Formats: sequence, structure tokens, C-alpha cells
Amino acid sequence: MAPKTEFLRVVGTAGSVVLTKASVQRLALDGRVVEELTRPYAPSVATAQIDYFCRVLDGERTNVSGPEQHLAHAAFIASCYASRTAGRYIDPKEML
Repeated sequence: MAPKTEFLRVVGTAGSVVLTKASVQRLALDGRVVEELTRPYAPSVATAQIDYFCRVLDGERTNVSGPEQHLAHAAFIASCYASRTAGRYIDPKEML
């Protein structure tokens, strides 16, 4: 799955403004960038979680949660897919 890209484009009589996660651009009517403000990306939550997990594996951090704490989350995700396939609601508790 490709990464999600989000942006907002506002078009007016004097040009447009494009907002993304990392920048704001003001464009002239011909599409030329008149002004731009950029900022670096903040690290993603997934990156922080993977980093933490690696530190747990290396013995540098304590594992504060185990697989049993994630079963409800996994059951919810499984029930979403099962509900879509079945065309009806499936209770996540049925997945445990």
C-alpha cells in the first residue's frame, strides 16, 4: 500500500494555495510558485514504535506490554475485515 498523501488546495481569482503536511505554497494563476514555506517532516508514529521495539529487543528498554494486551486490537481489526466480507456486523469478541 502506498503512503497516504494529504493536501488541501484552495483556488481563488488571484491564484491558489496548496497545503501539505510539510509545506504551504502560494501559486499564481499560471501555476508558478510565488511563495513557499516548508518544514521538515516529524517522525511518524510507526517509526517511533519500531525504534522502541528495537530497543526492547536490544535490552535497552523494558517491554511494558505483551501480546495479550494487543489481542483486543487484533480482534477488532479481524472483525472489520470479517464484517466487510460477510456484509454484516461481526462482534470483535467472536474473534477471540
